[in-house]
Order: sequence, then C-alpha cells, then structure tokens
Amino acid sequence: TDDAGDHVCARAPERGVIVQPGLVGTKEPDANTLAMQVQPNPANDFLYISLGQAVDGPLRIQLVGADSRTVVSRQVNGVGNGQILPLDVQEVPAGVYVLRLESAAGNGVKKVVIR
Repeated sequence: TDDAGDHVCARAPERGVIVQPGLVGTKEPDANTLAMQVQPNPANDFLYISLGQAVDGPLRIQLVGADSRTVVSRQVNGVGNGQILPLDVQEVPAGVYVLRLESAAGNGVKKVVIR
C-alpha cells in the first residue's frame, strides 16, 4: 500500500505477488550513510574499499555472513577521501556477505561475494 492508501500489488495464487511497475520506490540515503566503492566484487583474495568522504576517528570494518556471524573485523583510524583500504578475504569461505562500515560520520553497507 502506498502513502495514499492505494494498493500497488496483488496476489495471484498460482503466480505469487504481482507488483505494478513504476509505483514502487526506495528511500533516499540518509545523511549518515557512508558512500563507498568495493572492488572487485566478486573477490578472491582482497576487497578494496574506497570511501567517498574523509572519516576522522575510528572506522570499523566488518564482513558479516548470512548467519549474522562476523568473519572479518578490522578497525582503522582516520581515513582520507578516496583512500583505498584493503581487506584480506583469502581465508573467508566462498559465499555472499555483507560488508558493514561504522563510524561517527555514518554507516555503510554493501553486499559482496567471495569466491
């Protein structure tokens, strides 16, 4: 249901949920969202993280599995705009993970694949 109370999708028992195109949107990013780029994705040995802004103070980097367990955790202090942070994932089992960044300047989340 949209903000005006209109239904924007319907159920079809044999097909699932039908969504009318053009009526579903997403929220704009918060001011507390850290813009980041992650390369390569999928990765084999290292993920390279680049932030779109400088971060003063501690920045916590976590790679979290589908079972909500943190498989890699790292903290750095003071990151410059565009600085590249390598994250070693050589010992991480193949799968889909969430890369989570947390700092006083904001948070960021990206889905990554490890091969």
